[in-house]
Amino acid sequence: MKYIVLLVCFVGLLKIASATYGVDVSSAGDESTFQCLAQNGYSFVVVRCWESINQTDPDCPGTIQAAQAAGLTADAYIFPCSSCGDGAGQVVDMMSYLSENGVSVGMVWFDIEGPGTYWGSDYGANQDFFNDMLSGANSVGAKVGIYTSASQWEPIFGDWSGGSAYPLWYANYDGNANFDDFSPFGGWSSPSWKQYNGDVTVCGYDIDQDWCPGGTSGDPSSSGGSSSSSGSGSGSGSTTSGSGSGSSSGGSSSGGSTSGSSSGSSSGSSSGSTSSGLSRAL
Repeated sequence: MKYIVLLVCFVGLLKIASATYGVDVSSAGDESTFQCLAQNGYSFVVVRCWESINQTDPDCPGTIQAAQAAGLTADAYIFPCSSCGDGAGQVVDMMSYLSENGVSVGMVWFDIEGPGTYWGSDYGANQDFFNDMLSGANSVGAKVGIYTSASQWEPIFGDWSGGSAYPLWYANYDGNANFDDFSPFGGWSSPSWKQYNGDVTVCGYDIDQDWCPGGTSGDPSSSGGSSSSSGSGSGSGSTTSGSGSGSSSGGSSSGGSTSGSSSGSSSGSSSGSTSSGLSRAL
């Protein structure tokens, strides 16, 4: 019996060791800050590179380069302006901006949130815009992932699985680095990443904390999350919902994502609220 107990404990330790913790940010970060984050157990970062006001984020290139210099892997996210049209052009312009600044990333995450605020009520028009974004990403060879939630995806697109062929990064600020809370939606049977705390201050930097069960940034499909059929979406919560506060300790114990167009730092010692929310930088 004791050998069985030891085996169970060993398997549990392997699962913990293979987990990956990271952050997402919407404000400028320097190399020393990312070195501090790395020392606290974080290994990847997702940086806002396109703002909802339909322009590139000027802090994006330098922040990604600083993170990579500190040894973190880096992805980019785009907060699209659906009312501006030309979804393909927004993605292509962002990728051109990265290239012009000598920046390369693993994944490009579509930040899908804000029904009624950043998206209209016409499912068909929204689906067309989303597909246009995918066309733009395909034209430049970008690897796409989707950050959204059922509470965001369904009011924007309805009962549609048009993004489920892509990795899902969902949010639920429950403070738990696991997928136990996940319920299928939008064609996804399981996620790849989770944002489990938001608006946390670590190393003096406002971050959201993220987790995946294994793999590395840039290849979320290796983290154990699976997708089914076509479609997209990940994360959860609304742009106006408060993010759960997470502990300010390093990656192995907490995670989350930034919010607001300018990230104000706020941290809490309590675990994130169980309500899901995308406190995403706009």
